[in-house]
Amino acid sequence: MFKEPTIINQKSEEINKLSHPEVSPEVSSHINKLWQEADIISVELNNLQTEKKTNITIEQDTKLKNRLTIILNLMTLSKENNSVEEEKTETEYITEEKALEEIEKLLSAGADKGSVAIGLARLDSQQAWDLREKLLSEGVDKDWITLSLAGLDSKQAWDLRDTLISSGAGKGYIAHSLTGLNSKQAWGLRETLLSEGVSKVSIARGLAGLDSQQAWDFRETLLSEGADKRYIALGLAGLDSKEAWNLRDTFLSEGVDKDYVAQSLAGLDSKQAWDLRERLISEGVNKDYVAQSLAGLDSKQAWGLRKKLLSEGIDKDYVAQGLAGLDSQQAWDLRELLLSQG
Repeated sequence: MFKEPTIINQKSEEINKLSHPEVSPEVSSHINKLWQEADIISVELNNLQTEKKTNITIEQDTKLKNRLTIILNLMTLSKENNSVEEEKTETEYITEEKALEEIEKLLSAGADKGSVAIGLARLDSQQAWDLREKLLSEGVDKDWITLSLAGLDSKQAWDLRDTLISSGAGKGYIAHSLTGLNSKQAWGLRETLLSEGVSKVSIARGLAGLDSQQAWDFRETLLSEGADKRYIALGLAGLDSKEAWNLRDTFLSEGVDKDYVAQSLAGLDSKQAWDLRERLISEGVNKDYVAQSLAGLDSKQAWGLRKKLLSEGIDKDYVAQGLAGLDSQQAWDLRELLLSQG
């Protein structure tokens, strides 16, 4: 099932092919984002399904894996997490209807079907389910379809998970598809996957967005069994609770990579989150990840930091990822600007 990740070497050529003059900047932006996701999945397949060497450097590998984690983590964020104590703003989020409309445009423009499948995460309409079935019938990799189930706890989602497991989908991806799910069925599957030796990294990522006591107990179990603390940190994205902040502080005091802690601030617009961003910047954290942590944030403070980071020359890809979920005119204008700058 695994193929060497040649997508990384082909991406520039493919994006140019898809960026036809008749395709709008908005659609081009989505195409670029989806091809980035294709890069990520290629590396994830390599890590979970084979021990073969690839031509990807350790730095590239780490960046790509982290992008996938953030993309899925952001799917769990709720509007309640996107407020500032001093200033309440009405954030414009991309609706499911609009997301599906853009996905259909991508398919028409020739976008990679596996990447399009990932874009179906959290979409539960009949149109989304019809598209999953269509992609499966056309031979799209089952692991990519599995990731499209992230955040979905319906009977239809569980039936498809069961089908995918029985047909050989990677169990690491099954664990990752449980992102944001706090149901009895989800916890039962996590326990089963852990007992079967599924990667603790994948299971930890699947806890993103969960603030229940059961989620915290499970994190403690993973930590006690030697799970990589960096990925436990990534799974704190969107969490603004006392427990989440205590664990971030603990990780920082223990020397856990600050880049991962910065990414754990995704979707958080509270004073505490902004104080930590400023602290991390002053301590030399990679500013790309700070830009990425602004996903879902439409506040004046978030826009001010995006402008500042762009003026400092940070990687525009991360600024673009930090616009995830935003449907405001300001967000679309910046996407268009970033595309025009290459």
